[in-house]
Amino acid sequence: MPAGLPKATVSHKSLEEAEMRRLIVSLLAAIAITTATVGSVSAQGPQPGRLGEHGWTCFFVEGLGVHCAPPGVGFAPPIERPTPLLYWFDTGPEDVTATDADFSGTEMLLPYDRYHGQPCPQGGLEEWADIGIARACHHK
Repeated sequence: MPAGLPKATVSHKSLEEAEMRRLIVSLLAAIAITTATVGSVSAQGPQPGRLGEHGWTCFFVEGLGVHCAPPGVGFAPPIERPTPLLYWFDTGPEDVTATDADFSGTEMLLPYDRYHGQPCPQGGLEEWADIGIARACHHK
């Protein structure tokens, strides 16, 4: 190293902050893409049946209702990377293809190894909920 130049160091905290910034930027990009897709899907709001027609994968989660993942988003356990945005509907298993379901909100999933006590970025929640396969952040 040339004389007079300071030695560069990277702290563990700055790496975590950079990772969190990347996650938030990814989430914002996913929201923008999802908003554009859903806007073209239905003027009434997102619907499992209509989302499925546009490449989304909709599935029923016992006790939690129908969830829909955008094209290319992995959501099946084990959750190994942050899942940008799922739409959820408080409905039964027969409603996976419904076109008149009540939209309940959005959900983001965070793998356990990426959770370090940070607050949920949606809805001002203090903590991500432990749903057994990952940490989840819901927004109604």
